[in-house]
Amino acid sequence: MGFQEQVKIPLVVNGYHICNYFIDFVIEHKDGTLEYREAKGFATDTWKLKWKIFEAIYSDKPNVILTVEYQGKSWKPQRRRVKAVG
Repeated sequence: MGFQEQVKIPLVVNGYHICNYFIDFVIEHKDGTLEYREAKGFATDTWKLKWKIFEAIYSDKPNVILTVEYQGKSWKPQRRRVKAVG
């Protein structure tokens, strides 16, 4: 169990390196599940595009959870789990 911050993830589609994505946290849970967690205060168009590519590549991998936490004006995080495959 552990975590890493600001992990560089190459986004490769059909053998072509599109760009790199820096995820805020990668968390390894006790059961072996990897959680990719992103904290956003404001979602830019560039981030939205990179996140969609990241989702397309990683959401179907076994034992992976993708989580985005949006912080609103009240600064209370709103969590959205994209998909958990087990």
